[in-house]
Amino acid sequence: MSSNPFSLEDLVELFPWSTRVNELVPSIEVDLNVTMFDYQSFYIQNTHDIEKLLSDSEYNKQIETLHSLIFYCKGALLYMSSNSMIELRPDASLQRRIYADYMNGNNYKLQEYKSDVFTVIVHAYNQYKSLELAGAFDLTFSIHVRSSIVKVIQTVELLRYLQEKLKEIEPPVLVNGNRSVSKLKWTGTPAQFGFIIDLLIQKGYLEKPAKSYAKDADIYLEHFDIECAKSSLIKELSESTNSIVPKNRKSFHIPRIDQLG
Repeated sequence: MSSNPFSLEDLVELFPWSTRVNELVPSIEVDLNVTMFDYQSFYIQNTHDIEKLLSDSEYNKQIETLHSLIFYCKGALLYMSSNSMIELRPDASLQRRIYADYMNGNNYKLQEYKSDVFTVIVHAYNQYKSLELAGAFDLTFSIHVRSSIVKVIQTVELLRYLQEKLKEIEPPVLVNGNRSVSKLKWTGTPAQFGFIIDLLIQKGYLEKPAKSYAKDADIYLEHFDIECAKSSLIKELSESTNSIVPKNRKSFHIPRIDQLG
């Protein structure tokens, strides 16, 4: 037992609340993905590994590899901040907010996430309250808070790197053989996309593009950059399976097309 017991408030006071979240991440440019992963038996740790993987592949394989890695990163980010993870892990809500803000170019101070960080601190305090305050802070900050933020930011940075790399080597999409087209970037969640698209269809502003939600998803993914797998988008496009809770749906209204004038 510690001879100097400390309170939860003592632990909270030690946190660097005025630090911006990207300042907690070491060497983003050098080591982009703190969560190492194995891709087809190739151990990827940083951009140098990816450059080697691409240089050893022919052109079509490079494109396939980049698309696969981008899909992996997007899936990892969505999984980290999913509703199921929020129910299981005290740091998941923090990761969700960091992900949403950092993807939109916001680099807030840790103070902005104090309520989410506090949830993590409470969980860690129950584990480390028998230690000295300094030791408890080091473990709480490095293992439970900083590592959660690092995992999100470095995965976002890796995703950005992969997307830029793909732009460098993949030919532009052409319409009628002569016009370059970029996808529209959807910055909301897949559930929000499905809900709003379905509402626009119901209110008469859009025609449903196909008979099945699977074909609808193909069409939307062709024109929108949405961070989700096709199977997830299919689920979110249907009013009966969309994951936005009914209470939140009621807060968003669109008048019928004939009412707007």
